[in-house]
Amino acid sequence: MPAPKSKISASWMRTLAWLLLFGALSVSRGVAAALADASTQGTPAAADEPSNENPFGADDPFAAEDPFGAGSPFGDDDPFGMETTDWDSVFAAVDDDFDRASGRLSPIIDLTYDKVAGFHIAGGVTVGPVWERRIRTESRFGYDFGRSKPTGQGSVRLGELDKERYWVQVEAHSGIASFGSHQPYGNPIFAIVGGYDARSYLREEGGELRFSWKPYRTWTLQTALLRTHQAPSPLTSSEHIFGSDRWMEQNALAKRWTGTGIELSASHRPRYSEDVVLPGTYITANVRTHGGALSSGPEFTHASVSGKQIWLPRGKDELYVIADLGFTGGDAPPQFAQDLGGHGGLRGFEPRFVTGTHRAFLRAQFAWANDKVGKIKTPIFGKTKLRFVPFAEVGSVWGTDPIHDAGDLADLPDRNQVHWDLGVGLRRNVDSSGLLSYLQVDFAWPMGADTGPARITLTLSARGFD
Repeated sequence: MPAPKSKISASWMRTLAWLLLFGALSVSRGVAAALADASTQGTPAAADEPSNENPFGADDPFAAEDPFGAGSPFGDDDPFGMETTDWDSVFAAVDDDFDRASGRLSPIIDLTYDKVAGFHIAGGVTVGPVWERRIRTESRFGYDFGRSKPTGQGSVRLGELDKERYWVQVEAHSGIASFGSHQPYGNPIFAIVGGYDARSYLREEGGELRFSWKPYRTWTLQTALLRTHQAPSPLTSSEHIFGSDRWMEQNALAKRWTGTGIELSASHRPRYSEDVVLPGTYITANVRTHGGALSSGPEFTHASVSGKQIWLPRGKDELYVIADLGFTGGDAPPQFAQDLGGHGGLRGFEPRFVTGTHRAFLRAQFAWANDKVGKIKTPIFGKTKLRFVPFAEVGSVWGTDPIHDAGDLADLPDRNQVHWDLGVGLRRNVDSSGLLSYLQVDFAWPMGADTGPARITLTLSARGFD
């Protein structure tokens, strides 16, 4: 299935992005100047000596008295020189500019919304590749209006960036992160319009040193050294444009912890499928371990492997089979627990309706390319161009205590721990947008022992995956 094409040329999009970024910077400078003038009126002139007063006062996240303070993951000797700042990077937006930027200078503009950060606006720039196409840097700055915090993030990538055979990346970040398997594309739209922000959030700070290698065009191998601090983050908004909603008032439990870890990952995709969804096999495997000889924090392991197989019968229809396995062992914080439900699996059940230490999930889905059935060619939906998408899903999460009862990899779930649903979706392809390939309304019925009414959800897709 070809990638959606935008009707707006790249040059016009780049020009518009620069204008928006310049306007945002101009407004922020004007507001800052006005606030500075107002604060100095009627007061004696300040001395020329620099002040050591913390500009963030009690809101300083690194201050000991901060009730939600995350503490510095880098210790007392901060190598990044950010001891009086509170930089929060953008986690909610999906931003591929860093991976696909081909020019010397590419602007980045993000506008998102969630129930913890509130409205978030950020601007930044990607520079490179330069120096014989071997260096690329990215920096972005913004503001979380819900938390009243400035934001920022920075990274440097070194290596063979022209062919992207190998590279090393150093990154430092701090901000609001979401966790769990429920990660729908277009979540800010769901939150603003329907109050359906069912994701779970925490505060994360840290840095990483990552090495990536592509031995073949279809395979990517990565290893990383991680330094991470996570802490609970309070909700800041329960409202959307139509009022309040229970999802905006819920946030799953997260535990404060700090530690050093190692991450290993491997991914495979069909050749030439970076920007389009092609028939073939997609595999992703990831293992992350913390504690032990690496640091004095909690000792645990979080592992997952997922696979997607796509066929195009008759060259038009689409058949998906998606499967994944997950395991969490050791003294893992609850935010690393395996979960099931919602966008992460079993659309007939609410997000994160069950958590544990083991997870298994399987989905089969078929999308007809037209709205006619068999030889009789009877139209189903007339000229609406809707596609009929039946699906079946089965999954299980077992091991009820993710912190102390990891169990064994050979353990199997009980019969009452296996859940499944049947459903059908109505899909409408969007061919004129560079951000959206289709939207789909799903009707999913819990089956077996979990009988109940149909659960209706909306799915947006950027590149064809659910």
